[in-house]
Amino acid sequence: MEEDDEGRTILVSGVPTDFRLEAIQHYFENKSRSNGGPIKGNPKWIGDSGKIIITFQLAKDAENVVQRKVHNIGKYKLHVNWYKILIWQEDAMIVSNGHKDMSEEMLIDFLEKKGKLDVVYVSPRRKPGTFLVYCQNEI
Repeated sequence: MEEDDEGRTILVSGVPTDFRLEAIQHYFENKSRSNGGPIKGNPKWIGDSGKIIITFQLAKDAENVVQRKVHNIGKYKLHVNWYKILIWQEDAMIVSNGHKDMSEEMLIDFLEKKGKLDVVYVSPRRKPGTFLVYCQNEI
């Protein structure tokens, strides 16, 4: 996954391991069935976990698919959520699901007072209420 794929990449779980990737791709590219759209590249299995990663060409198509949460393909019920690559860094963390109107200042104030953290830098992400936070010391 490339950095510019953030907000366009989803994780599909509950996929039988013998399911054809072409069937998944056709389903999620079909606007009337999945509310999706064109996919960038090909869907990718995550080992034999029953999970697939899909990157859409447009963020809006990914958002539409994720909003639905559950997709039925034949007799299978597939669950969809955002896919994120997490890189462990001991002085940084991702804060998500915050209020959409939360400001950087509000978050810093909360983390320093309640979490007793020495915040160095806060970077808002694309999705409202989501931030990347760097601290002076390990978290």
